[in-house]
Amino acid sequence: MGVRRNVSRAGARRPGYGCPASKSTVANFVHALIAVLAGNAAYFLVMPYLPLPARHVPLRLDLGLVVDFWFCLVILGIVKMVARRRGGAGSRL
Repeated sequence: MGVRRNVSRAGARRPGYGCPASKSTVANFVHALIAVLAGNAAYFLVMPYLPLPARHVPLRLDLGLVVDFWFCLVILGIVKMVARRRGGAGSRL
């Protein structure tokens, strides 16, 4: 008959078809969002105490950008570890 749609012929939404993304996809997005926001916040709080080469200059590719990325990566690891211990959705990827 074709592709299943989110809306029935009468125009009412079918239950269970509201979100096109899986729970693990949404969980991954939330984990990454938390990691980027918290990692950047931590980096910008610590940045005045970093050596000059490790400070990011806007609109440039430099060592500061690598350090900022590292902060986000570490936070992502911590968020994933906490999610796995809690047994949250999408933690077994």
